[in-house]
Amino acid sequence: MKQPKDTPLRMFFVQVGQAWQDAMPGLLAVPFLAHRAEQAASAALAMVLDYYGQATCGLLRPDQGQGGAWSESALPHQLSHEARMAGVDAAVACGNILRLEEWLRQGVPVLVFPDAEIRGAGEPVAVVTGMTRDRTAICLHYGNKPNQWLRTADFEALCGGSAFTAVPVAERQLAAHARIRSRPRHAASTMLELVGEPCAVLAA
Repeated sequence: MKQPKDTPLRMFFVQVGQAWQDAMPGLLAVPFLAHRAEQAASAALAMVLDYYGQATCGLLRPDQGQGGAWSESALPHQLSHEARMAGVDAAVACGNILRLEEWLRQGVPVLVFPDAEIRGAGEPVAVVTGMTRDRTAICLHYGNKPNQWLRTADFEALCGGSAFTAVPVAERQLAAHARIRSRPRHAASTMLELVGEPCAVLAA
């Protein structure tokens, strides 16, 4: 996927009639972890665990779990299992834009899995970190770059359709509003604030 140089983030939001501050619920402050292509899945897992303050030492490795190498076809189940083993709640779900919005409102980052035929040599997993109020664009850590904006139609195409496989990763036995209050290092950049520098909009 290409990143056109003439469509920076602020220009895109002007085109859709929204200021960049209208991102909803604000970009979740999911830490970004630089990684190699063969570490994409383990890096995505480490990012969401770090968001919840879980230990991530040793997680960044060639993609594999305790049972050996991860199978791409079973990746959603394998990552949700690894997340639960690490102490957070995670389960494979059928996602759509409305459910994605609901999870983000609760402060829950979501793992999604780009379709192999669409992404080509791209990474097999992305971390969704935000959405515009009008649902016209989705923000995600993907392609070894943080907070990349993708038009919703292109996001759905990347994920294989309007219904897609998702793994929402939530803190165990703690309400989202209590979690945000209890984690000041993330709370300051959770609501209506960009994390990192503005990025170009992804385009197919």
